[in-house]
Amino acid sequence: MLGLCLTLALPIQAQAATTNDMTQPMTETVTTEFSDTIGDCIEAMPSLGEVVMEYASQFEGNRYVYGGTDLENGIDCSGFVMKIYEEFGYSLPHSSSALRSVGEEVDVDDMQPGDIICFSGHVALYAGDGQMLHASNSKPYPAGGIKYSEVWYDKIITVRRLTA
Repeated sequence: MLGLCLTLALPIQAQAATTNDMTQPMTETVTTEFSDTIGDCIEAMPSLGEVVMEYASQFEGNRYVYGGTDLENGIDCSGFVMKIYEEFGYSLPHSSSALRSVGEEVDVDDMQPGDIICFSGHVALYAGDGQMLHASNSKPYPAGGIKYSEVWYDKIITVRRLTA
């Protein structure tokens, strides 16, 4: 859920109240605030990763297709990460090994939603709470496809974070 932080300052034209000359406008500024401090607004704003995961979650249940790049009709693991981040203006490679060098490396203990988890031959998006969202080729169907799984199914090679 996106929070609302807004400070609005509007000039208001009003007639001069102290004279009978109604041709003299008086300008006031009215400020409306929905938050006490900018810090409150920054805290309330979702991170890039949270927004990415909110977007990515809508594709859960869609098909896995090796080499695929279509979020609706079939995609593989690196295509999934590539296409999700493409929606936010990033140009990422369609290769699980090449994704190991994008963004900045973060410690496994510091993973945040939206981080890219790189395994040997596989990539996923960290969803939070020990879960990842990924395009899996697990068989038999419907075990495969875009789904949530436990992060620790294999040894993590690196975790990468993209920043705005």
